[in-house]
Amino acid sequence: MPHVYRIEIGPYFYWGKTAQPLTKRRSQHLSRLRKGKGVSRFMTNVFNKHGEGAFSLAEHFSHEDPELIDLVEEELILRDRGKPRCMNWAVGGNPGAYLKGRKQSPEHVARRVEAMRGYTHGPEARAKMAEAWTPDRQKRQSIPVAVSQDGTTWESFDSIKAAARHIGGDGGNLSRALRSGGICKGWQVRRKEVEDPTV
Repeated sequence: MPHVYRIEIGPYFYWGKTAQPLTKRRSQHLSRLRKGKGVSRFMTNVFNKHGEGAFSLAEHFSHEDPELIDLVEEELILRDRGKPRCMNWAVGGNPGAYLKGRKQSPEHVARRVEAMRGYTHGPEARAKMAEAWTPDRQKRQSIPVAVSQDGTTWESFDSIKAAARHIGGDGGNLSRALRSGGICKGWQVRRKEVEDPTV
């Protein structure tokens, strides 16, 4: 029988629906949260913060008519979406569904722009960002690299950051490409230490 259920993780909650037994659905959610796959990053962060012990899944409503189940879930999500503790972004788990066909008014956009004007991070946020920028990360960003689009002509750069600016990419993506496949945004990338007469 189809169900509408409510997940709670600490003070946060999420509405969902399923035709499966709730025990199976609970196991699926827990498996995905442990792996951090198939769920929103926000829900994963909440789960990691509060732990598996704070997770609960309980039936809210059940009925044989799946259309009624859809309506009940939709009403609950529309009622709670946007509340500080609600983890539902949209009806049916599709973040763009409720915005489809809608445009923000110029007045709304102007209010948002005005609200962000002059915004700066607070001291705590700046301290966290500075702490995250570790010497190891700085060292990775300063690795000399060479990039090429055709595989024959290579351009050298003193750092990953400079190469990323040149190709219009991100330093983190270029760094990952260097460690794995060596391709970023259609460019081949390798360490500059590799001797090549064309570099």
